[in-house]
Amino acid sequence: MSEGETTKGPWIWKAAIVFLPTGLAISAAIAMWMKVSGGTNDEMVKLNYLASEFDSKSLRDATSKLEDLVGKRGYVGEGSQIGLRRAAALIEGTVGPNNLGYKVESDKGLTKEGRIWKNYWIDGKEKGGGGVVLLWADYSRMEESASVSALLSLAEWMRGRDFEKKIRVAFLHNEEELPVVTSDLKTRQSVEFIQVHGLGMGSNGVSFTAASEQATTFLFQGAKEGSPGQTDWKLTTSWEHFEAQVRRLCERVSESAVERVLFGDEG
Repeated sequence: MSEGETTKGPWIWKAAIVFLPTGLAISAAIAMWMKVSGGTNDEMVKLNYLASEFDSKSLRDATSKLEDLVGKRGYVGEGSQIGLRRAAALIEGTVGPNNLGYKVESDKGLTKEGRIWKNYWIDGKEKGGGGVVLLWADYSRMEESASVSALLSLAEWMRGRDFEKKIRVAFLHNEEELPVVTSDLKTRQSVEFIQVHGLGMGSNGVSFTAASEQATTFLFQGAKEGSPGQTDWKLTTSWEHFEAQVRRLCERVSESAVERVLFGDEG
């Protein structure tokens, strides 16, 4: 690839995203552009946001971006590495200060195939319960695109809400890197792990694996229709099952992290 092609590629990618449907698609694209341009404003992290209900449109936008625009990704091969870099930029841009308003943390990264790959995570507002609910997904594989979009939607739902426990949402490039994300949680009274996975195109469902004092598995089954390259699963009843599962994930987090319901002027 020539130097000109290398420069052109990312701008074509950004331009394509701008013309996606409104919602998370456009806002994340703008946030990504501002990040690349050095225009992030950390003061936005300090803002107080109003809580909103689960947004199915944002979930669909994020899933479409990850599956249809980011596409194939991995460590080996220039095309796959471009996809992996785009996925990382999309995650940072979506949850970061210029969009959902979170401070995005990352590790120093792991060098693979000549590049440094990082893990990213955000923390929700905590009101002193001592415990932690940690949710994570693998962003390095295309088949986990919907798993990642589920966590992006969860982050949007969390914004403006208060919980007794800390909620950490992590996006890993390799599940073996999970200890890096949890290294500062060792002194916590309890940590519940929830891995979100199996939400790829045409998925049969999602399983949440939660481990605290005792491992528990929650399995939600949905009807599988079509397959990648044949039927867009987002246009079938599989999408309805998926959306219901993500709603249930929000409910699960609300229960596990003990969401605080405010009354009147309480804050």
